[in-house]
Amino acid sequence: MAANVAFSLGVDRLFRDLRAYSTTGTACFPRALEGNGVRRQPHETLHAWFVRVIDSFSPSSTKSCAVEDNIAVFAVVEWTRHTLKYANIQVLVATCDLDDFYFGQQADAQYLRLDLDEQTLGDPFSHPLPHIHAGDGCSARFALDGGSSVNVVADFIDFVYRHYAPQQWRRWVEREWNRHFENLSVDGEDENPINRIFEAFDSNQFDVLRDMEASLTGLKVVLRQRKDQIYRLHMERSSRELLGYPVSR
Repeated sequence: MAANVAFSLGVDRLFRDLRAYSTTGTACFPRALEGNGVRRQPHETLHAWFVRVIDSFSPSSTKSCAVEDNIAVFAVVEWTRHTLKYANIQVLVATCDLDDFYFGQQADAQYLRLDLDEQTLGDPFSHPLPHIHAGDGCSARFALDGGSSVNVVADFIDFVYRHYAPQQWRRWVEREWNRHFENLSVDGEDENPINRIFEAFDSNQFDVLRDMEASLTGLKVVLRQRKDQIYRLHMERSSRELLGYPVSR
């Protein structure tokens, strides 16, 4: 089996299914998913919502929506002239296997939703474009991190993996950075900083990280470039900046 190029083989499938295959179009993950009726309804429990969505396209089977054994993704994206215009990406992270959660095992679960929708602007500056929900429809909305990046689909999945599958995320980081570092090293004498960076985070050594600012910046640049290579459907930069609050300094 070929090695994954993103955070996991499941995310490889996700990005492949959500690619822009024409000038204008719509794509879903899983492919059998239909966007209407998939959004979680106000006050709908996570378990009831998950069962309803699974039963709508693949009764009793969670495999097609799983990017990890305990992480499900349901996504709809739309684009015009190769520019991302709409995204609704819902994620469920359970503390047990998705099949067990579907069949009613008692477990904690977290819901996240990325919304990019120019037709739903809300009160002034309440709906950054895009934004993240961490609960039902009444939850607060948070701007997606990633600075001014317009690769919001890849950045959202990156956010999910950093927080809920950190070991898988680290393996991806190490793989991409080591590939980059090997190309940089002329004679092999330079010390690869990646282990020292991770150790500093793990032991809360902020001063070490401050001393390694150049390496940290280089690492973030490499990861930004790699995400942009593996998923190329981006939103308009001006649209994201317009609804950002406060103004960038």
